[in-house]
Amino acid sequence: MGKVSAQLRFALPIVFALLVPTFLRAQVQDIAQTAKKLKAIPVDSELPSTDVPEDASVLLTQFKHELRDLVAARLAGAAADQAPEKLQESILNDRAAAGIELRADVPDVTRTGPLPEDAEFGFIQKITIEKPAEHQDLLVAVVTLQIPCGSDSSLYIWQWQKTA
Repeated sequence: MGKVSAQLRFALPIVFALLVPTFLRAQVQDIAQTAKKLKAIPVDSELPSTDVPEDASVLLTQFKHELRDLVAARLAGAAADQAPEKLQESILNDRAAAGIELRADVPDVTRTGPLPEDAEFGFIQKITIEKPAEHQDLLVAVVTLQIPCGSDSSLYIWQWQKTA
């Protein structure tokens, strides 16, 4: 029985290393499809700028969850001492490979009045990954989406734990 356990301990990291890239590609494609659906939602410029259509609200939640899951999957394959900048870079590379547009140059301000005619959903404004200096066991991710009336940010916190 001891040999099977040792073999499994050796095989599991190999299986994980082989499956993660395929899993990540599928996740990134799902995110790209959700972004495409969001962009197809018409924005009514006659509505107040803070009104988000019901179908956009559902897809924005899905978009945020898919991005959170992508960050979590990248973390699952990372070492606890990996630089947060490297994790952030790999997530941004995943986004670029899927053709998901990053609109980092959009000011992070809330709009008032009627929305512009070209207002759209489905854009990532920024993704940041950091380790707080006073809590090196934590990893903080902030995902900010551009929405017609401004931006929508989500904060995620993970804690590294030693496993037996």
